[in-house]
Amino acid sequence: MIILGMERNMKKKVSDIDMKRRFQEVLKHIYCMHCKKTVPLADYDAWIDQGGVVLKGKCGLCGGEVSRFIEPE
Repeated sequence: MIILGMERNMKKKVSDIDMKRRFQEVLKHIYCMHCKKTVPLADYDAWIDQGGVVLKGKCGLCGGEVSRFIEPE
């Protein structure tokens, strides 16, 4: 029983780490209309809207306004 509980906790930790890694990748790949390419997101805010997550901030290269809506899986 104790081993199963430990496995469950390990899976949760791995899942949390994987989610953080995915989120970090999303922050590096926001499309900027000014630069015409994917750029890192800087000085951003995030909130839940219509069942998904909205990211809004500045382009890491030109400083222009960029945003992204991430739909739930």
